[in-house]
Amino acid sequence: MRDVIGMLFLIIGAVAVTKHFALGIPFFIIAALCWLGTGTSADRYMEIMGRIMILCIVGTWIIALFN
Repeated sequence: MRDVIGMLFLIIGAVAVTKHFALGIPFFIIAALCWLGTGTSADRYMEIMGRIMILCIVGTWIIALFN
């Protein structure tokens, strides 16, 4: 569960950085703290990111369709 929360904070931090750089720093720190004790492996990372990637592709396709 800490892996998922860390990934969500990483995504929120990336979004906040695009608005103002300093806004994303606390989210990146929280994401690092969530991952610090879990020993995140590549398999867990891809399990989470694979689903997020598919959602992003579908979302981009839908936005492009309606624009």
